[in-house]
Amino acid sequence: MEKSNLTVGAFSVFGQGFVEVDGQTVPELKSLKRFAAIMADYGPFKYDVFTLNNPKSGQLGVLTETGYHDGVLGLMQEGKVELCFLPMALDTQKVPGQFTPVISEESYYISSMRILGGVNTLRDVIKYGKIPFFIEGISMYDLFKAKVTKEYAEIYERAKSKGFAKPYELGPFPVIGSYISMVTFISTLGVKVAPLGASEILEPNKVQYISDRPFHRSVQALLMSSKTPKSIRRRVHLM
Repeated sequence: MEKSNLTVGAFSVFGQGFVEVDGQTVPELKSLKRFAAIMADYGPFKYDVFTLNNPKSGQLGVLTETGYHDGVLGLMQEGKVELCFLPMALDTQKVPGQFTPVISEESYYISSMRILGGVNTLRDVIKYGKIPFFIEGISMYDLFKAKVTKEYAEIYERAKSKGFAKPYELGPFPVIGSYISMVTFISTLGVKVAPLGASEILEPNKVQYISDRPFHRSVQALLMSSKTPKSIRRRVHLM
């Protein structure tokens, strides 16, 4: 089978699990080594050189009037990567590439600090006067900014009025003062890792609360650039 070089864009928090050996970027963590082995030996991505490219700023990338200029999507728009490391939602706005066939489904939840009752819906965010903020890559920020529904629009405008119009980079919870009135929006992946970050910012007698139902669901796929080798494109569409 024909082999090709492949440059992959990854969030910097994942890129920290890679090291450079003999001029090539290779995974250092055991889980990443297993992932790379699956891609190389069993998946459609059989290639000679696996090159990892991390964005210098941003994580996923924030959409502007002229496209993406930071994050992984910024790298793809600039022609510097050919594939995104992780699947992303098909309703990500104006992506600079082409999605593979669907490979998974993702759900998105509301995260808040419980006092008496929790925040379970987007309407609750507005009703209870909560202050929303967004985390890049896991909060469906593009949908809020695009104001796809009345509730998304109200929440985005409220975040903007409180100084949280732009998303925080994916990583530890940002230090922004008291979290009692704050809410954010996280994916299933975020739900799994949120307790680790929340433990650092929880106030006495407060616990993190995740909405009992998702506020949004989306199917996901890998994103390829227009420069992805044809041999890889053919294999991907046979997945």
